[in-house]
Amino acid sequence: MGPPGWQLGEWPGMDDGWDEGAAVALGPCLLCRNVFAFDPERVCSFPWPPPDGPRAPICRPCIVGTVNPERERRGLATFPILPCAYPADDD
Repeated sequence: MGPPGWQLGEWPGMDDGWDEGAAVALGPCLLCRNVFAFDPERVCSFPWPPPDGPRAPICRPCIVGTVNPERERRGLATFPILPCAYPADDD
């Protein structure tokens, strides 16, 4: 499954369970280590340790301020932020 228009494996979320209902988790960001709330099925994440470790969440400020600018600089597609990926931002 996944967001409309995406193929399984293209979205950098922790899980492919797009239709499984909402969950909220608290955990540290892989990059800045700040603890934040996130939906583990929709948050941007990265396998740590690479290449096949468990997926570690990345907070919105790190995606917007670090990851996506670096991807743009390298000519890569940026990661979209899915609705409800960061529940604290949706208030």
